Amino acid sequence: MPGETRPPVHPLRHLKIEQPPVPEDHSCDPMAYLQELSNAGRWGDDDVLGTLNFITPEVRVAAAAIVREGVTVGCSFPVEASAPFSAKEGGMQRFMTVMPNDFKGRANEVGETVIMSTHGYWVTHLDSHNHLFWEGTTYNGISSASVTARGGAPVGDIAAITDGIATRGVLLDIPVLLGVDCLESGHTVTPEELERAEDRQDVRARSGDVVLLRTGYGGKYRARSAENRSLPLSEGIAGWHPRCLPWLHEREVALIGTDGENDPFPSGFEHSRIGAGIHFVTICRMGLWMMDWCNLEELSRTCARLGRYEFLMTLAPLRLAGCTASPLQPLALF
Repeated sequence: MPGETRPPVHPLRHLKIEQPPVPEDHSCDPMAYLQELSNAGRWGDDDVLGTLNFITPEVRVAAAAIVREGVTVGCSFPVEASAPFSAKEGGMQRFMTVMPNDFKGRANEVGETVIMSTHGYWVTHLDSHNHLFWEGTTYNGISSASVTARGGAPVGDIAAITDGIATRGVLLDIPVLLGVDCLESGHTVTPEELERAEDRQDVRARSGDVVLLRTGYGGKYRARSAENRSLPLSEGIAGWHPRCLPWLHEREVALIGTDGENDPFPSGFEHSRIGAGIHFVTICRMGLWMMDWCNLEELSRTCARLGRYEFLMTLAPLRLAGCTASPLQPLALF
């Protein structure tokens, strides 16, 4: 109806792919992983931190010892103003205010009000557990009934991360492994490719790590942006193969991130009857934290230059009470 306000639609659930789908892989079933990989109750019935529990004081101390060169690399994209604003497409609207700072007009004070989507395309952000629910619950039995229009989503929200995140980070650079600039649309990175990247880079993902998967789409996006051209998600992106989920579970990884949506599009797993299976299994049952739309291009170059693919990674999401995500700047320290 005219004037009706509708909630923003998350792109993962309603995206129409304008290209032939990739062949389906029936060798795994994300539906089964919803039960098999669940961490419910592992750290107590009231736990809301999930796999961040793998980051122990000992893990932090070991991660801090990695820092030798004093080199810092930011892993986020700039959030740029866009008009009209679209919660689905990302970007932001910025409303500026200029005020005199004294009565004689010698100084001015400038401020702004910003409207943006925490889940938009190319907005580097961290999803919390209450971002998604499967059959009425998310990680550790948190009910969708806890979400209200006025009260927000207070249980399992992004504000649960009270002290930030500091741990060892690992980059698995798949385009370099395969000798390409960017993986093909819909490419699903397999556990075998992850382990080949580990061997090539002389690194191994372990308990408490942040594992960053580079697909090359961050570089492709920035190249398009420099030409004032968009990179619509309908062109497809690469991501994790669902068989990586048991691999991440076994390695006790604390957090994952990619330079895309983490889920590949087109996925090729329609037979599993669950769209965006990576998101639903990791968030709703594993309690595995996830970053979307990381900028991994400079990190890739720095790792290659220094000859090592491990670093101290720090994340400081905003404590947005009752919210399901936060934009953030992941920092890799060498």
